[in-house]
Amino acid sequence: MFFGICVAFMYAIKAMATCYGTSLFDENRLLENLQCLTLLAAGGIFLVKSCICRRYSTVMALCSSLAFFAACREMDNVLDKALPIISWRIGFVFVIIAIIHTIRNARDFLPALHDFVATPAFFAMCNVMIIVVPIAQLIGHKPFLQAALPPGQAIGNIKELFEECAESIGYLLLLFASIETLIGLHETKK
Repeated sequence: MFFGICVAFMYAIKAMATCYGTSLFDENRLLENLQCLTLLAAGGIFLVKSCICRRYSTVMALCSSLAFFAACREMDNVLDKALPIISWRIGFVFVIIAIIHTIRNARDFLPALHDFVATPAFFAMCNVMIIVVPIAQLIGHKPFLQAALPPGQAIGNIKELFEECAESIGYLLLLFASIETLIGLHETKK
């Protein structure tokens, strides 16, 4: 099912690109806003799971904080204007709060992490990290593309296309992982 949704999502991006052209991939435009909403939804679901399932609250709070941090990173253009000095770094507040929560509940963390690592959601999140970091960020990195493409090739649009599409799929998989966690991770063990 997730595979089919991902394929449909990529066709939706293709349809949006037909309508909006290269502006679809610009800062603070439709695709970036969809990415941010996807990250906020995933973070919200992890946060809800953290609140309703005490056993896993530390791990879910960390997952939530990372999704919220990534949303702040995606909205760097808006945050640069709203908070000129701090900008997207405001997202570290979410991570710090989650770390403090984990430290306060340290005895719960390792057992919860042990259980979470055995879930399909964890493996989906590992795939997210592979897609978002080495694929989207590193292959979509301007110096890499300059080295890989013929000299003089305009790479700005290629970079944005590749990076934004890969990030979009990664964030969608993160949303799926959060839903899988909400449904599949239960407070059964004590």
